[in-house]
Amino acid sequence: MRSTLDVDRVALLWIKHRPRGCAGRDKGADDSHLATLPIGRHAVEGVAGRRSQPRSVRASVVNDPRMADLRGVEAGLPLLARSPEGTQAFWIVPLEAGRHAPGFARVGLDGRVAQIGRFGSATGTAFFEGPPAIALDEIRASHPTAPLSQPQLSYDGSPAKWAWLVKVGDPATRFIFVTPGGWYERPARDDAASGREG
Repeated sequence: MRSTLDVDRVALLWIKHRPRGCAGRDKGADDSHLATLPIGRHAVEGVAGRRSQPRSVRASVVNDPRMADLRGVEAGLPLLARSPEGTQAFWIVPLEAGRHAPGFARVGLDGRVAQIGRFGSATGTAFFEGPPAIALDEIRASHPTAPLSQPQLSYDGSPAKWAWLVKVGDPATRFIFVTPGGWYERPARDDAASGREG
């Protein structure tokens, strides 16, 4: 089931749906079709300052030497992850093989690949569109009277622990993190100072 949530989803559809023969960022490539496609708000935010654009984020992953170990995968659409407080933090790029995503790349806002990882179990590409509906149903059942935030791609204390974040309460009293393997919750706290790797 496709998620109707477009939270922090980069909408540069040219990456997956470019016309045949268009090599994207290659010199001399025809990018004239880009004007007709929607560009998400995060693509526009990424243009400012030293932050990377989704195109260059994807190019960083494709050109990373560690990608040679992952045969048969393609870099998917970059998704912008935010801190629990909402500031831009990094990009997650799914590594796709058909409808499966055997891995991911975490790319800094400066365009440098920080991590290329593999999942221990089969993960569908739908996970990168939003938390699974069954997880959201379980979360609603666990917190039937509390307001829940829209899911946002975020992290739990360390960028290496990225997941979909759902905040419980207004203001948030609990953070729920949805990973490809399930979900867990913990009390909400100030995570702004804990941007460490882990």
